Amino acid sequence: MRSLRLLGASNIARRVGSGGHRWTSWYAQTIWRTLDASPTLENHETVKTLARHIAAHELDGQIAYNRSSAHRMHLLDHRLHKIGLALFLATILVGLGTFFGLVFAYREVKHVAPLLGMLSAALPTLGAGIFGIRGAGDFAGTAGRSAETARRLAHAAELLRREDIEYSTVVRIAEEAASIMLADLGEWRSTYTHRKLAIPS
Repeated sequence: MRSLRLLGASNIARRVGSGGHRWTSWYAQTIWRTLDASPTLENHETVKTLARHIAAHELDGQIAYNRSSAHRMHLLDHRLHKIGLALFLATILVGLGTFFGLVFAYREVKHVAPLLGMLSAALPTLGAGIFGIRGAGDFAGTAGRSAETARRLAHAAELLRREDIEYSTVVRIAEEAASIMLADLGEWRSTYTHRKLAIPS
């Protein structure tokens, strides 16, 4: 909103508050009204400076955050997948070891058979829990959304840094960047609004 106000662009606060009479609607509109009016953008150099200011102070931080978030979520999903796969393979090995031990070395194995049986039940239970965490957390989906948001914002920042950029183009790109961030926020809100904290989760 700060950057759009400087550009004399559309009231993005109306889009923030489009979901009804929530306190966030009032808050966004109040902030918009208290921001300083747009300066006189009388020459190309002023427009170019403001465009680069928007790219540096509004978009670069969001790009870095989303790239970092995408990397962390991808890494977390990958590690949980590897743990689940290891538990699955361990279950197979314990099962096969128990079977062949009881068939070919019954006397040696019978003393540890209860422990092996417990492992045969515990390992897949842990694996199912890991799979449930991956599904509930949707880490892969979050990584994908963050990576796409970072990609689109990086493209907008690149355009804002062009030497031959014009005022109308700056306004269009700034509004598009705001829409990208609002869409990302909307996806987060729609995803987690309906996820109630309930036992046993």
